[in-house]
Amino acid sequence: MVRIDVLGPLRVTSGRRPADIGGQRVELLAWLVMHANRPLPIGEVSRMLGDGARHGTAPQVRIQLRRLAVALPNGVVQVDEATVRLVLTEDAVDASRFSALAAAARRHWREGRHERVAADVDGALALWRSDPYPELLRYSAAIPEIQRLRRLRLGVLEMQQELAMDDGVDFTTVSTLRHLIAAHPERLGFRLMLARALHLMDRQVDALEVLRRASADLGGIRPHND
Repeated sequence: MVRIDVLGPLRVTSGRRPADIGGQRVELLAWLVMHANRPLPIGEVSRMLGDGARHGTAPQVRIQLRRLAVALPNGVVQVDEATVRLVLTEDAVDASRFSALAAAARRHWREGRHERVAADVDGALALWRSDPYPELLRYSAAIPEIQRLRRLRLGVLEMQQELAMDDGVDFTTVSTLRHLIAAHPERLGFRLMLARALHLMDRQVDALEVLRRASADLGGIRPHND
């Protein structure tokens, strides 16, 4: 069974052994993973990954694809005259499992099943090593999916903090939320939680200052529902 991790630098495991995917094939495989189980025109893949710059023309990309096919189990990389398809099971990619856990956490949150939310949140965050698809950051066509995964993670982090606040608030709570706000100042949810935490600690003046800053910085912005 093939496992591919993209929530951080690309990692490929075939069976229980790491697969050696090096050189130009790393970006190529990352792009195929992002579009797994869909036929992609080889010419389009060549143009998308910088035609002639690092990956060469379509015939040269085809050579790299065939090398990928050799490096991975039979049938995973399927190449025909015009297209390539990366065939993976639904749970083969960590990003897919992460998305599923994030969706389950939101569903369980709506249902009030907070013990299930905690398990989903812990499982999702355990998969996240660092920024997703770092090999594809320079390709504009990859950015929407990368941003989607980033937003999902922030939504999961918000649920994690909400759960933590259910158990009480203290200086650690405030410190954690301030750190998250510094890293993600655009997220109103973290600011509202910080204001609530400060209020619960009888620091009303500080809580009002957080809300004032949020209004000044994010006027008209509503909390994300990721």
